[in-house]
Amino acid sequence: MSGLDRAAGRLGNALSWLAYAALILMAVQVSASVASRWLFGQDIPVTTELATYYYMVALTYLPLALVDRRHGHLFAEFFYVLMPTRVQRLMDVLNAALALGFLGFLGWRTALGAIDRTRSGDVISTTIGLFPVWPAQWIVPVGLGAAGLAVAVRLAEAFRALPHDPHQEGDRR
Repeated sequence: MSGLDRAAGRLGNALSWLAYAALILMAVQVSASVASRWLFGQDIPVTTELATYYYMVALTYLPLALVDRRHGHLFAEFFYVLMPTRVQRLMDVLNAALALGFLGFLGWRTALGAIDRTRSGDVISTTIGLFPVWPAQWIVPVGLGAAGLAVAVRLAEAFRALPHDPHQEGDRR
């Protein structure tokens, strides 16, 4: 296991734990807000905003690296399993390269958006005043960057799995 592989694993695990914490915090806060509305006739302020701008975004993007490392993304293998091993390995390289490019592009664009929102101090108006949402904008590029790191490790593994002999076919998976 390489240092990059270990770093990607640790980062994926840490971000997933943050997503778990966001899930627990959201469940507790929403439940408390419902109870408050029922008991006192009033919601806990900014519950909806926190759930929308922070908790749900964290739940969506922070676990992406761990999902990739555990091969948890959709994998349509109907034709893949019919291909010779060498073709499967080449498809693995192509898949990882395309995924890395896609994640890199999305991470870059969302980071530019987060920079703009940070500079402008992006806020929303709530019942209790202005609520900052610019910090939540960084969750997306962080999650995509960690997922990109996990895919980079997968790409390196896919390259290592390519047969060195171009005539080597091997068994089908």
